[in-house]
Amino acid sequence: MPRYTRLDVTRQGEVPVSAEQYWQALLDWGAVLEWMPSESPPIPLAECGLVEGHAPGKLPCTRVLRVDMKRLPEGMDHNIVPELLYETVFHVDETARVLYYTLDGRMPFGMRNYVACTEVDELAFGRARVTNTGRVDVPEGTPMEPIRMLMEDTYDRGIIRGIGAYAARRAAHGRSER
Repeated sequence: MPRYTRLDVTRQGEVPVSAEQYWQALLDWGAVLEWMPSESPPIPLAECGLVEGHAPGKLPCTRVLRVDMKRLPEGMDHNIVPELLYETVFHVDETARVLYYTLDGRMPFGMRNYVACTEVDELAFGRARVTNTGRVDVPEGTPMEPIRMLMEDTYDRGIIRGIGAYAARRAAHGRSER
């Protein structure tokens, strides 16, 4: 029976939008391609959509991410990274602006039990602090540093800065709130 080592990663940053603007962009669960960096993304994606019958604001809400397998770094293949990733929001606290989600099904690097939390706090008018924390079990013998770096990059450039920029674009177009 394989053994696992638990990996915890936390990243925090400030974004130049209000907590409410960021929060509403975060809840747009199917919009990953709108905020994920296109230049050297942590995980190259070909498409993203919600599972049939799922909708933002209705829990659970699952998005399906299709990995662009041709753009993966050399040495990564279907044995390491599955083509489809399923992320499910299972708890949302609108008042505290806390969202919990999980990665379901087959996961990259043989990982299991991935659970993450995004917290959004108002700092001052037009500024928010975003904290993303993830925990995952990694098979013993799997190099931890590449997984840690992938999670940190996804949290920093994707979730914190990417959604922050997406929220700013939405606000500029009058779509900052539901």
